[in-house]
Amino acid sequence: MACDGCIYVGDGAYGELTGAAAVGMVPYLLLDPDLDHASMLTPERDEWARASIAHLRAVLDLVP
Repeated sequence: MACDGCIYVGDGAYGELTGAAAVGMVPYLLLDPDLDHASMLTPERDEWARASIAHLRAVLDLVP
């Protein structure tokens, strides 16, 4: 099953972003500026230095 052209948006828990990239999706880390990410419990969070978005509504700008 090919995932070409698919995007994936998540908070990076449990390796979801690296997993999405591994199957061909274009992953985006959701970094909501209104949340205190340092105080949130996010188990096994991906170390992610690639694409990110600040709000879920930004997905509309990513798709044709």
